[in-house]
Amino acid sequence: EQLGPDAVMALIDALRSAFQAWCFAVGITRMSSDGMFTEELKAATDNRVAVGQRTRNGVKGVRVFVGIKLRAAERLP
Repeated sequence: EQLGPDAVMALIDALRSAFQAWCFAVGITRMSSDGMFTEELKAATDNRVAVGQRTRNGVKGVRVFVGIKLRAAERLP
């Protein structure tokens, strides 16, 4: 992931899915609930990540993480 005030993850589910795939790849099979994932992510980034809403592809109110984004797929392990 990349951190910073200009980083926006378009879909919360996309980041959670990528994290889940990474966990399974390294042998971690137990996942937190959606709410706990958000709280743990905030804690791990010293609250530099927030939940917000943005308009994406003409759809208003899409829930996003603000302050983090995924790297390009080719750079993920």
